[in-house]
Amino acid sequence: MEKHVLEEVSKLQSEQNVLGVLVSDTKGLCVFSSGEVTPGISGHITFIANQLSKLDKHDSYPTIVLKSDNKSCLIKGCENSCVYVLYQNK
Repeated sequence: MEKHVLEEVSKLQSEQNVLGVLVSDTKGLCVFSSGEVTPGISGHITFIANQLSKLDKHDSYPTIVLKSDNKSCLIKGCENSCVYVLYQNK
């Protein structure tokens, strides 16, 4: 994995309330996962990011936030990857 991606993932993992981080490639293959994130969801995460990127012509890589009562997740597509972060709600 590229050095700058590893640095960003390391920063994310150290944030308070982060339960896990997943990075997938553009085909949905898991490149990295840690914490409570299951690597098997990487294809689903990439699919969600790809589908929602079609909604806005001006933002190819929107930030997607999904929330439940206990947890939240953030999905961010990028040019060559997709990042998923799972948070514990405060």
